[in-house]
Amino acid sequence: MKKITKKIFFMSRFTGPNTGNEALSLEFRELFKIFFEENCVRSTDRYPKFLQSVRFSDLNKNNLNHVEAFEKVASTIISKYSVGGKLPNFLSTEVIRVDKASTKRKKFEFLYNLKRKISIRYRLSKFGIISKASIKDFICGCKWSDYFIWNPAGEVHAKGDKDEAVRFLLSIRIAQLLGAKTIIVNQSLEIKDNELINLFKHVYQKCEKLIFRDESSVDIAKQMECPTKNIKLIGDMVFNSVNRKVIKKVNQIEAEKNSIVLTINGKSFTDFDAQWQSLFEFLNSLNRKIYFFSNAIVHDYNFAVIANKYGFHVINEQLDYNDTLSFLENVDIVITTRIHMAIMGLSKGCCVITVEPNDFKLTDMIKSIDYSINCINTNKSDNWSSEVIKNINYSLENTEKLKAEGIAKAKIKSSKSKISYEELIQLM
Repeated sequence: MKKITKKIFFMSRFTGPNTGNEALSLEFRELFKIFFEENCVRSTDRYPKFLQSVRFSDLNKNNLNHVEAFEKVASTIISKYSVGGKLPNFLSTEVIRVDKASTKRKKFEFLYNLKRKISIRYRLSKFGIISKASIKDFICGCKWSDYFIWNPAGEVHAKGDKDEAVRFLLSIRIAQLLGAKTIIVNQSLEIKDNELINLFKHVYQKCEKLIFRDESSVDIAKQMECPTKNIKLIGDMVFNSVNRKVIKKVNQIEAEKNSIVLTINGKSFTDFDAQWQSLFEFLNSLNRKIYFFSNAIVHDYNFAVIANKYGFHVINEQLDYNDTLSFLENVDIVITTRIHMAIMGLSKGCCVITVEPNDFKLTDMIKSIDYSINCINTNKSDNWSSEVIKNINYSLENTEKLKAEGIAKAKIKSSKSKISYEELIQLM
């Protein structure tokens, strides 16, 4: 197959404390390797740090509406920083890594340092003391590229930071204004703020393609009057983990055979209420090894501490993509509120019990594969823990059947996604 020579500038989350982001970036790199020449794909880690100087509240100034103010910010950045940049690096596995975050870190010390770090970065970038190079290089990459591709995954959601959303949108809009065709891939679009929706509408209507991983996001894009011909539904790229060869390492952390994994998103669930208590007590009554194991442990610290008090074994460091898949190979049941832990669990032959942390992305994913165990939505049930316990008992009674089903459904999803992306790329 002759490889494509179109120039791609790819924005994704290459570093950070979330193994799901690492998995996505690695899987997209594998996709690009198949279809594009090696020197045709350059990368940028998230948005340029310079954009930390931009906040949503800035768009309320100068008597302009949000869209007009947003356009002015984008145009001003281009006019100020279009000279002097260098081309960003080519996309390679070396730039993709997960931070080895640990729950051994003192909680309050970590939160204090994080808030202080964000505040200092904001002030310095606001006054142009740091990060000018990042925006100059970013603009240089946009000018070089034929296509600007952004992999946001779950970066945009109803409980997220509006400032972050604006910075992502600015990145895309800058690329558009500089002449690059823009494609958004692998996204769930969970937004409710009307002013933010108007900004998304303004930018997304100008995109070449919008690729979502769930039906609900497709519906939102259509409600934003994005051209239907530009909207496509393709499953999450982490389903490709079903075909990924796991490399065994010396001193690798391994799960006990027939164990159970619990993963709770500490950003979405902040309170250990009676429902969680009921579930934890039930798990404690089982004659199984229970692990609290997350693909973003630094964000789930609050529940990791509670799990430890209940006698669950907490994996207190962040395992990378390979080691996470290896760990799951010995696990029977995964109970999770995180979409990528659910997908990796299915791919590695675990019975997967999902609990919806947001609006729909986990629910839609489970529906899309027609899995035997429905996702439990905590917002729609006052006694959701009893439903989760019912699903645990069902999994214990039908373990082998569910293990085989998960792998089979993951393979189908992976195969369909590959075909869909191939069709899309051939049109570029």
